[in-house]
Amino acid sequence: MKTLAIDHVSLSYGPERPVLSDISLPADDARMTVILGPSGCGKTSLLRVTAGLIAPDSGTVLIDGRPPVPGRDTALLFQDARLLPWRTARQNLAIVVGSGRAATVEALLVRVGLEGSGDLYPEELSGGMQQRLALARALATPAPLLLMDEPFASLDALAREEMQGELLSVLEEEAERRVLFVTHSVDEALILADRIVVMRATPGRIHQTVHPDLGPPGTPRRDAPAFAAIRRDLADALHRV
Repeated sequence: MKTLAIDHVSLSYGPERPVLSDISLPADDARMTVILGPSGCGKTSLLRVTAGLIAPDSGTVLIDGRPPVPGRDTALLFQDARLLPWRTARQNLAIVVGSGRAATVEALLVRVGLEGSGDLYPEELSGGMQQRLALARALATPAPLLLMDEPFASLDALAREEMQGELLSVLEEEAERRVLFVTHSVDEALILADRIVVMRATPGRIHQTVHPDLGPPGTPRRDAPAFAAIRRDLADALHRV
């Protein structure tokens, strides 16, 4: 399993716009780290720095001791699935997988529950199905770190819950992958995370880090005795930031 270490990262968009201040996330055993925080706290900027798309003003991001290379080390998923509307689901995957690998495309469609939907265009897919396809596209890359920027925020409650379960199931099969996941939702953080990082804004910085003792991700965590208390503490922390 690859290790991610973020060490004293700061970022600004000019002298008047500090965005991140001294962000450190040491490498640990968490497979799913969830970044929880209000709008404007720099969550998306932190993902872009971690992806290797922008360089921080100071500090380092290292994956297995090396700066990240987009595509090789990281894959980004957004709230918008960002599919090519003129290509079918199968063709959207084939662009990433490469020609002559039809069996791999079909296996990916099955893995995310889209078997039988390969010939549909994005406009013919529901929001949840589009996000399943975006997840399959990310899994088609060799990237060990998936960076997910509120990918389920636009879905209805049922589709969101289904996609959370789908993501956890995929991670069970893809044991070498890790995820850095951004959300505004305390419940989503608690359902998914091994480690929760609460950020505060102006500029973005870490307020606290929590390792929720609620059982492994994928188990019925809402039924855990400590769920309500941890949820209340995290909600209070968000209100304080």
